[in-house]
Amino acid sequence: MTKEEYLASYQLECYRPSVEHEIQRFFEKYNKYAADVHAAFISNFRNFFSLLLDMQHKKFIRTIDHITISYPFSELMCGNPQLLFEVYPDVPFMEHSIVSESFKATWVLPEWEQYTQELVSLTRKAGMINVVHESYIHSTTWALGRDLLHIVCTYLKTQMIDLPRIKEFQSLKISDNFEITFGEYMGWQRTIFAIRPSIDIFNCEPTDDLTFRTFKNYQYENRTFTHLNLSDDIFKLCTFKNCIFIDVMFCDSHFDGCDFISCQFQSIRFDGASFTGTLFQNTTLDSIQTNCVTQREGTIFCGFGQASFYNCFFKETIFMNSDWSASTFEACQSQTCSIKNCVTPELMDLVFK
Repeated sequence: MTKEEYLASYQLECYRPSVEHEIQRFFEKYNKYAADVHAAFISNFRNFFSLLLDMQHKKFIRTIDHITISYPFSELMCGNPQLLFEVYPDVPFMEHSIVSESFKATWVLPEWEQYTQELVSLTRKAGMINVVHESYIHSTTWALGRDLLHIVCTYLKTQMIDLPRIKEFQSLKISDNFEITFGEYMGWQRTIFAIRPSIDIFNCEPTDDLTFRTFKNYQYENRTFTHLNLSDDIFKLCTFKNCIFIDVMFCDSHFDGCDFISCQFQSIRFDGASFTGTLFQNTTLDSIQTNCVTQREGTIFCGFGQASFYNCFFKETIFMNSDWSASTFEACQSQTCSIKNCVTPELMDLVFK
C-alpha cells in the first residue's frame, strides 16, 4: 500500500468511527451535566464581573463595550484547558487586552485526552501506526475540536438568559452597544449576548443589525416582514395583525405575551425560539423549520436549541409543510386547528388532536 492509501484507510477505519463516538460522548456529557456546566459558566461570569466592578470603582477602566471569551487550544494541548475572559480597548486581538482573567474549563471539551488516546490505540490496532504517526493523528483531531467548539458556543448562548439577573452585571457600567463574544483565541468570535439600542424595523438602514434588540408594546398591522434576521430578539407584549412573514429568522428569539392575528408565516426559522403566553389566531404557519440539527446555510451544526411554546393559545391556526420535530408544547391550548404535511413531536399531536 502507498502512504496515500494508508491515510485513506486511516480516515475510513479509525478517524471516522472515533469522531462519531466522541460526538456521541460529547452530547451525553453535556446533557448529563447540564446543570453543573451552567453553574460553572455563570460563576465564571460573576467572578469576572466582580473584577471589572472593582476596577471601575478604582477608575482603572470606564464604560465597557466588549467582553471576549476565548478557548485557547494551546492550553488544551498542555493539559490545562481554560476559558480566557478579556476586555479590549477597541477591536479584540488587535491590541493588548486591558483586563484578562482565565478560569479552568475541563467541561468545554470533556475527556478530550481520552479521545486522542483512543484514536491512537485504534490506529495501532489497525496496524497503521508505523505509517500514520502519532503527530499526524493529533493534527487530525483539531478539526473536530473546532467543530465541537462551535457547538459549545451555541450551547453557551442558550445559557445567557440568566446573565441580566446577575447582581454584579447589573452594577457594571456598559455601553449602549455592549456585547459578549465567544470563540477561539485570536480566531473566530461569535456574539452570544448583546444589549443594543431600540430600532424601528421599517425605518432603519439596510446595513443595521436587527439581532439582539428588544421590542416592547409594538403594534404592527398590515406589515410585511421579508428576508430579515430577527434572531436573539425579545418581543414583549407586541401585537401583529394582518402581517406577512417571509424568509425571516427568529432563531433564539423570545416572544412574551404577544398576539399574532390573521398572520401568514412562510419559510421561517424558529430553532431555539421561545413563546410564552402568546396567541396565534387565524394564522397560517407554512414551511417552518425548528430542527437546527439539519445542516444548512447559516446554521452551526448543533443540538441544543429547541422551539418552545408555553401557555400559548392556538385558534383557527393552520400548520403545514413544516418540521416541528425540535419543538415543545407545554400548557398550551388549541381550538379548530389543522396540521398538514408536518413532522411533529408526540406532544404536539396531543395538543392539536
